[in-house]
Amino acid sequence: MKQIRIFLKTFIIFGFLLTANLSVAQLGFCTGNSGDPIFIETFGSGTTQGPALPTGTTSYTFTSGSPNDGFYTVSSTTSFFDWHNVGDHTGDTNGKCLVVNADFTAGEFYRTTISGLCENTSYEFSAFLINLLPASGCGGSGIPINVGFEIWDDTDTTLLASGDTGSINGTSSPNWEQYGLVFQTLPSQTSIILKMRNNGVGGCGNDLAIDDIVFKSCGDNVVVQDNANQDQLYICDTDTPYNLTLQANPDNSIYNTHAYQWEMSLDATTWSPITGENNQTLNTTVTQSSFYRVKVAEDAINLANNLCNVISDV
Repeated sequence: MKQIRIFLKTFIIFGFLLTANLSVAQLGFCTGNSGDPIFIETFGSGTTQGPALPTGTTSYTFTSGSPNDGFYTVSSTTSFFDWHNVGDHTGDTNGKCLVVNADFTAGEFYRTTISGLCENTSYEFSAFLINLLPASGCGGSGIPINVGFEIWDDTDTTLLASGDTGSINGTSSPNWEQYGLVFQTLPSQTSIILKMRNNGVGGCGNDLAIDDIVFKSCGDNVVVQDNANQDQLYICDTDTPYNLTLQANPDNSIYNTHAYQWEMSLDATTWSPITGENNQTLNTTVTQSSFYRVKVAEDAINLANNLCNVISDV
């Protein structure tokens, strides 16, 4: 007698829940499910410094040498002055990062436009930062780094989200730390402006590097189960056709509203939408081993775009 397996796939791509140095409440990571990255900035690789950032990205001055206050470089090494000599966070061979020696005056030092977003959708921005000055630098009294992140709408008039790292002091050994911010796009909005601000002052200290700027979609953690709260079901072929009811249970951590599209697969590789199944509950008839999952978006308009919804791992 042949046994039929039914797999009810659930969302398991969880966002990072890092809390180190997150002293300001606005900063945080997606507490539900993060989708695949839709934007990644690793600053490239190579053994020479540069190239300079595109015009309009920064008001700081590029240098192919040691960056003084108000200067920056893009480099695979941070062996300037008495700083930590550290490789990029990405781990690429000769990978580069953005190296910044903060200006004497606090203010914006980096901005970039992120396109290809979806309207009415929650996103997670994240980046890795490191204080390049050792704890013993400047006689042990170096100025800490303190970076503010801001997400603006594409007209640069509406602030969608912001947060500050707070003071990050020098460490005895180099230590990359990840910081994040969750925001939601507006109706008819498909791009945003990311800004980074230096909240401190220049002088001895306030020297940092940035790497791996990433944007991902952010959605609820959704559990898919049958009426007996099971996520796997074994039946015999003699019991087919078998009437199966599945329920998608979002935790409401991110989305205010929910749109659904159920999918089925015979091999857990090739997935097909189940026509007309757009409710929280799926009623289906099983005749062979099958896998099920559900796409979830905050707006039905985003269900067809995999950059704008969250779906389970396969």
